[in-house]
Amino acid sequence: LAGAVAAYADAWGHAGCAADDLRPYVTLLAAGEGAAADAVVAWCAAVCPPSDVDDGRGLRRYLTAVSLLARLRPESVDAVGVLSEWARRRPPPLHPPEKFDPSLLEPHAPDGLLLSLTDRVDAPPCSSLHAVALLERAAAARPADATLALRLLRFHASLRSPRRAAALYDALGIKSIQHDALSHLLLPVLLRCAAFSRAHDLCRDVAALHRDAARGLPDALTTCVACGNYGGTGELVGFRRRTGWGSVQFVACA
Repeated sequence: LAGAVAAYADAWGHAGCAADDLRPYVTLLAAGEGAAADAVVAWCAAVCPPSDVDDGRGLRRYLTAVSLLARLRPESVDAVGVLSEWARRRPPPLHPPEKFDPSLLEPHAPDGLLLSLTDRVDAPPCSSLHAVALLERAAAARPADATLALRLLRFHASLRSPRRAAALYDALGIKSIQHDALSHLLLPVLLRCAAFSRAHDLCRDVAALHRDAARGLPDALTTCVACGNYGGTGELVGFRRRTGWGSVQFVACA
């Protein structure tokens, strides 16, 4: 198993999802005894930090190695060194936005890895603040990165920072059905921190979505049948079953 994991990491380590793809197998290796994971550890140790002229593939390969090593041999990860590398590689102020910036590691580091590294440097909750500071710096450089904004939203919610979490939520331009899928990221911190007015507005938007879905279903079904799109009727009925009382978010907001 370790050999197969190492081979996969070597072939696909440059992909941003490689560490997450390998998580179940690495978990099995971490639970083993003795030299079960030696082949993977050796591969991780052989991967060097990216150079200043790296095009991004070396950066993602390096982060894959750090992620795997953090799960298999956490004591072997130089957390201070990795975080120092992030701090040292600040993007130049006039960096061309169309050119990949290999100095900005934060957007590519999984949340779990970022927290595990900062936990090794700072005592909680300072580690979370450190992680948020790194991600805020990345978000300032990449304001259009929705994935990064969602990561920051989760971190601020965990830190009980409703104002910043709400600002990030608003900046995403969430509307319609997206409220049902994403409002759970914001609602708990609003309620815990007594931001009841904003929580009311969010619940109102979610409830309105479900009311509109129920109100428009008969006309949508009629249109599908009239056009001969009988397959679409099944999709509409399935969607309706997932809305209203079939939605956990609707039940929470109702």
